[in-house]
Amino acid sequence: MGLIRLILVISIFVVHIRNYEGDFLLGATLAVHLFFLISGFFISFVLTEKYKSIKGRVKTFYLTRFLRILPLYWLILFLTLLTIIFFRNYFLSEPQSYFGNILAQFHSISAFPAPAVLYFFLINLTPVFQDTVFYLKIHSLSNNLILSGNALIFVPKVAGFLLVPVAWILALEIYFYLLAPWLLKLKIKPLLVFIILLMLLRIDFILNGLYYDPWNYRFFPLELNIFLLGILSYKMSGKILRFSPNKLIDMVLYITVLIVIINYYSLPQLFIGNFPLIHWIIILLLGSVLPFIFRLFKYNKLDIFLSNFSYILFLSHFLIIDTFRSLYPVSPNHFELIVTVSIILFSLILYIFFLIPLEKFRSKFNIAK
Repeated sequence: MGLIRLILVISIFVVHIRNYEGDFLLGATLAVHLFFLISGFFISFVLTEKYKSIKGRVKTFYLTRFLRILPLYWLILFLTLLTIIFFRNYFLSEPQSYFGNILAQFHSISAFPAPAVLYFFLINLTPVFQDTVFYLKIHSLSNNLILSGNALIFVPKVAGFLLVPVAWILALEIYFYLLAPWLLKLKIKPLLVFIILLMLLRIDFILNGLYYDPWNYRFFPLELNIFLLGILSYKMSGKILRFSPNKLIDMVLYITVLIVIINYYSLPQLFIGNFPLIHWIIILLLGSVLPFIFRLFKYNKLDIFLSNFSYILFLSHFLIIDTFRSLYPVSPNHFELIVTVSIILFSLILYIFFLIPLEKFRSKFNIAK
């Protein structure tokens, strides 16, 4: 599934390069949803098979997730702070710079009450609760943080205080991981009921006008639905795989899915009211063929590399994009290509000099990758 993950990450960072959802690959919203789907499937495999014979399976699972998420997050956070300090003047001189806006907002931090300042510090310390920034706005008189259903339309944005702005996705992933050992205990029928109820809740949100950002792909209770679909796909994989004992068919299904997701914007964008029908058809399509794809690449070293590399690419890309945008406010020819190559090279350096040593460190504890 590594190549699919790579395509999803590229979809997201192209949106960030262009500053709009655009028409390239899948866009950000569907890419995030497919990430959650794959995560549900893979985490089910890890807990059910990979750690089956390990004593203290759940504790080991949490430790591996900790080592997977937080060290790289802290490294990117550290590099972000260094970059902001080093290129401070460039960021401040570019109105479209995300980090320039962060600097401007932190210059006025003394105007905020102590609870708000503590909140800004804590949400950057780890990804946990970073998703909450999308439901808070700054009171225009007191500067207190208050709940808002459309917080992203207000300036300054609370979300604008995130130093690693893409890490809110990790917050949702952490919630999924915390619940996963217990969610996996659900039988297929209760799991289906849970999924249907959450889907009805999503439809209710849409009918009540909550179909925009952040409600369409950042709200944890609704996104749990997609993670559960991944768990369901795994639980049903034994039955699903009976339809295809031949790996040639697995490859045909895999290539079909790749063609569909790469050509997503060429498909008719069908809606029922404000419900994105084609969006959910693709989620269900991938969910139904994940067992075949996983069987095909379960122990493939290149696929494992692409999966690990995709995570680094995802977490590091925004730092490179905004730095280039500030250094070159008038975009040179082939700006997207230059930035993309830079992101890939930067991520490769982190992979070689950080992730590989980290994996060796993990192996000392006899922790599976």
